[in-house]
Amino acid sequence: MRTDAHLRLYPNVSPALVVTWAYKTMLFSTLERYTATS
Repeated sequence: MRTDAHLRLYPNVSPALVVTWAYKTMLFSTLERYTATS
C-alpha cells in the first residue's frame, strides 16, 4: 500500500498527529475564507 510506504518514510509521525494537523489546516483555511468574505 502507498500509505505503508509513507509510514516507513516517516516513522516518527503518528496517525493522531496527522489527523490533528489536517484538522487544524482545514480549520485555519475555513477561518481565512470566512474573514476574507466578511
